[in-house]
Amino acid sequence: MPAAMITLRTEKNFIRDFYISVPTPVRSKLELKVKLSNFADIEDYLEVRIKGYAFENQVFVPHNSAKKSELSGLAMDIQVGDTPVKVSRFVQVILDGTGGGITDFDEVATRLVHIEELSPEIRKRIKDLHLDMSMSMARCEATHGKCVNLYGTLSVKACPPSYQRVGCCKCSLPCNTTLGYVEDGLFCRKPASYNTSNHKYLSLDECVSVLGDADYCELHGNKFYTKKCERTFIRSGEFDCLPLCPFGWPDYGDRCGKVGSLYCGMPFPWLPGDQSEN
Repeated sequence: MPAAMITLRTEKNFIRDFYISVPTPVRSKLELKVKLSNFADIEDYLEVRIKGYAFENQVFVPHNSAKKSELSGLAMDIQVGDTPVKVSRFVQVILDGTGGGITDFDEVATRLVHIEELSPEIRKRIKDLHLDMSMSMARCEATHGKCVNLYGTLSVKACPPSYQRVGCCKCSLPCNTTLGYVEDGLFCRKPASYNTSNHKYLSLDECVSVLGDADYCELHGNKFYTKKCERTFIRSGEFDCLPLCPFGWPDYGDRCGKVGSLYCGMPFPWLPGDQSEN
C-alpha cells in the first residue's frame, strides 16, 4: 500500500546523500518510485543509487541502480527480511578482509582516496583487483570536465598544462631542478649553501688574474676580494653564499613555498556498485 511521497532536490553536477527512514515490516518489500519534476533536466543527473541500512538484524537488498537514461518512470525496490548479507569481494579486499559489507561506503572511499598511505601489501591487494573506473570517471567528468585516473582507485580533475600533481587533489608548478632545487610536494628544497673561502685575493688585479674576469670578483668591505656568489645565491658573512627562493616565493629557510598551487576539488573514488561481482 502507498506509504508516503518524499521530494528530494539537489543541484546540477552535485552528489548528495538523502536519508529516509521508513518503517517496514519483516519480509516485506519497499518500492521507491523515481520521477523527475517538470523543472529537472535529464542531463543534470548521472544516476540514482540506493544503499540501505537495517535494524533488528534485518537486511536491505538493493535491487536496482538507475542510470540517467532510465530515470523516467523507474521503480526501484529494496527487499526487507532475514536474507544473509552477501559481502562484496571488492569491498572485502579493500577493507583488508575485515568482513565489511556493501554499505561501508564511507570507509571504502576513504581507503581508496588515501591508498598511497596504506602499507605496500594492502596497496598491492587493492590494485590487483583492477577496479573498473568507468563510473568513477563519468562522475568526475560530469563535475570537472577533463579528469584522469589516479592510483587505479579514483578519478580527479586534470592538472593544467605545465603543472604537476601533488597528492590526490592539488596541482603545482615544478621546481627548477637545473638550478639545484629539489621537488618536495608544495615546496622546493633549496640547493646546498657553499662558501668562497678558497677565493681570497688582496687586490682586484690578483682576483682577475685567477678568475679571468672582473665580473667574477667582489670586494668584501675594504679588506679583500672574493669570488661573487652565483646568481640565485646571496652573500652572508665573509665567504658564505646562501640560496635564494625564486622571486615572489615564500622563504621557509631550507625550502621555498610554491606559488600558484591549485586545489582540484574533491576526488571521485570507485564505489561499491560500480562493478559487477561476476
